[in-house]
Amino acid sequence: MKFDFGFYFRMLICTGVLCALLYALGERTIEQHTLLALGMLSAVMVGIGGMIKHLTPVNAEGTK
Repeated sequence: MKFDFGFYFRMLICTGVLCALLYALGERTIEQHTLLALGMLSAVMVGIGGMIKHLTPVNAEGTK
């Protein structure tokens, strides 16, 4: 299975919504369990990293 920019973008959006929902439902639990918070943060970072990895480099001098 090949992961592309769209996959990581959708993963980032879904993870953000899920993190907000979990935090809204269990704010006290999230604050008490650091590993859960770090797990949610790492999922967001994987999404951002995957999107950056699939960006195409832009020539600083312009296209020729």
